[in-house]
Amino acid sequence: MRRSIVLLMLLFVFSGCSKETQNNRALNGNWKIVDFSLYDYTGLKTKPECTGIMNFESDGKKTKTGTYSISLSYGDNQTPSDFIEQGIYHIENKNIIQLLSSEGEKKMVTLVYHTKEDLVLDFPNVEYLRYYIVLRK
Repeated sequence: MRRSIVLLMLLFVFSGCSKETQNNRALNGNWKIVDFSLYDYTGLKTKPECTGIMNFESDGKKTKTGTYSISLSYGDNQTPSDFIEQGIYHIENKNIIQLLSSEGEKKMVTLVYHTKEDLVLDFPNVEYLRYYIVLRK
C-alpha cells in the first residue's frame, strides 16, 4: 500500500513537469495577434483595433524558461496605445507563465489554450487593464 502511494506521487510529479516543458515547446516561435479583447477595471469589455506580434524563444527542449518579446499596438485614432516589452519567462505550472521584463516588472499570464498554430493568453492587471489575446503562428 505504502509503495503504491509513493509510486502514484512520483507519477504526478513527473506528469506535471512534462506538461510544463511540453507547453514551453508549444510557446516557441513567432505569433501574430489575430484577436484582442480589452477589459477595464470594472470588467467592461472592448475590442479595439489591434496589431502586433509576440515571440517566445525556449531555452531548450526540457526547460520551463526562455526569453520573450511583445510588440502590441491597440486603440482607435483618438487614443492609440502601445505595449512593448521584452524579458525572460518561466512556466510556473501547466497554465501559468511568469513574465519578468527587462525593467524588472513581473506579470503572471494564463495560458488559456494552445495548439501548434493557435495560442490564447490572458494578461490580468496590465496597468489596471486585462488583455485577452488570440495569436496564430
